[in-house]
Amino acid sequence: MTGAQTRNNPSRVLSDGCGAMAHVKTMATRMGIDHAYTLPHQQSLNEAEKVADQMWAAARAHVIHTQAPNAVFFLAVDYSLYVDARTATTDTRNWLTPYEMITGSHPSIAKLGRFYTKAFVTVPKLKRQVLANKGVLNVRGEDGRFAGFHDPFPSTYAALLEGNWRVQSRNVTLDDATNSV
Repeated sequence: MTGAQTRNNPSRVLSDGCGAMAHVKTMATRMGIDHAYTLPHQQSLNEAEKVADQMWAAARAHVIHTQAPNAVFFLAVDYSLYVDARTATTDTRNWLTPYEMITGSHPSIAKLGRFYTKAFVTVPKLKRQVLANKGVLNVRGEDGRFAGFHDPFPSTYAALLEGNWRVQSRNVTLDDATNSV
């Protein structure tokens, strides 16, 4: 925004140079508002692109920090979006998170954990019976990695088991005892 510009009286409108935004320049000119194109690859000038860029950066940080395989990058993006929707807030939104704005209720972040941390998933009773019939006894939990939540249900974890098998379960214990991954 320029010095004389306010939210109700813009003096300049920015848009990118793609063909889909041609109407922005036309309408701004008709209304007597200055129009300018944003520089290419400058997401910081476009709020929607900035959010996408931030979520991809957060996902990259999760994958790099945890040394997770690149194959789970999409889960890291999903987790970053999940956390952002429940924690991001600004004064321009009256300190409401996106989750609150959509649902009208306060989000719970009590079950958040570090992405790709060690996790233990309780084996369902039916699977325990199948394993017992095969001679594998006393299997109560499977080792895995925390991979987010089965949105929109914040109490249902998503975990990766051996072979990158993704499961959803309410019975997951995260190994937050150490910072190791």
